[in-house]
Amino acid sequence: MTEEIEIEYKAMLTKKQFEFLLDRYAFPPTPQKQVNYYFETDQLSLKACHAALRIREKNNRYTVTLKQQKADHVLETHADIDQTTLLKWQKNDIVLPNQFKSIFKQLTIDQSDLKYKGYLTTERYSFEENKVIYCLDQSHYFDQVDYELEVEENTPRQANEVFHHIINDLQLTSIQSKTKIERFFHALHKK
Repeated sequence: MTEEIEIEYKAMLTKKQFEFLLDRYAFPPTPQKQVNYYFETDQLSLKACHAALRIREKNNRYTVTLKQQKADHVLETHADIDQTTLLKWQKNDIVLPNQFKSIFKQLTIDQSDLKYKGYLTTERYSFEENKVIYCLDQSHYFDQVDYELEVEENTPRQANEVFHHIINDLQLTSIQSKTKIERFFHALHKK
């Protein structure tokens, strides 16, 4: 199990803004594909605890991540699993990694209440410069396609400056910044 603090700045983009940034900055020509598989209780217990649970598939690796919203950052807890475990989870045969069990106990969420809710596929263009990670994401879920800018690092100062420089470059006056899981569940509940 690993834990990390995630500090990121996000903005939803139009397709035109996405393409503008793709050309303007040092993004690679080919994206990396990642698939997020989401899990939640029918009562939305994780959401009520300001948490979210996913398995991310990337480069034939599978990582379970529990995200917990804190005052000024997100605490992420990770554990690697195999494809067989993913397939079991998708059939609602969910057994949490040992490292997660105490966290779920503190949250008072029973793992047997967790259910597979669906997936979101992202094509991510990213590069790193001066310890800041720049990401452009095109995400597909249900019948939706959306575009997003993410700027992240381990400390907020420099990422915040970079993010606002890009936002000013785009002349964005309103920044919409829902997370992928929020957008996914919003679309799921509209279905």
